[in-house]
Amino acid sequence: MLSKFKISTGFLFFSVLVIGFFVAVYYMFNIQQRKYAYVELSSLYSEFSLTKKLESEFRSVELIRKNYLDSLGLTLNLMERQLRNQKSVSPEQMNGYENYREYIEDKRNEFEQSNAALKEKNETQIWTQINSILKTYGQENGYEFIFGLNGTGNIMYSKESLDITPEVVAYINVSYSGK
Repeated sequence: MLSKFKISTGFLFFSVLVIGFFVAVYYMFNIQQRKYAYVELSSLYSEFSLTKKLESEFRSVELIRKNYLDSLGLTLNLMERQLRNQKSVSPEQMNGYENYREYIEDKRNEFEQSNAALKEKNETQIWTQINSILKTYGQENGYEFIFGLNGTGNIMYSKESLDITPEVVAYINVSYSGK
């Protein structure tokens, strides 16, 4: 009875070993069959047509606002010079000068907040488009994973042959433009 137990234990051990071997080979084979790559996120972002368009529009708005503030500043400087050249300044004149200076500071703060909000909105819109198009690209090209390389340590090393950034940049720009 005891020898029967040893044979079945040995057989069981051998069976588990063989099954484990085949499971390991199966997983190794499947891992090698998986298609994965990475993209450099900073290049993807900066070379995307939508990024260039929105950044150009943002710079235009920012420049218009800067020019407006500059013209207000010139007017304020002119007011200040006129007040200095007067022998006597009325309280109304001084109050008008102070109100105008406060108005300029309020406008500057308003523009800074508005610029920050617009920049954030643009970045969100850009990344939403990139993610959507990249998902389609991955599905159409049979990728299981497309990693984003951003230089913060998420991916410390990868073969350059896995870098599909140029292909993806071309794809998202074509997809975005609708061609």
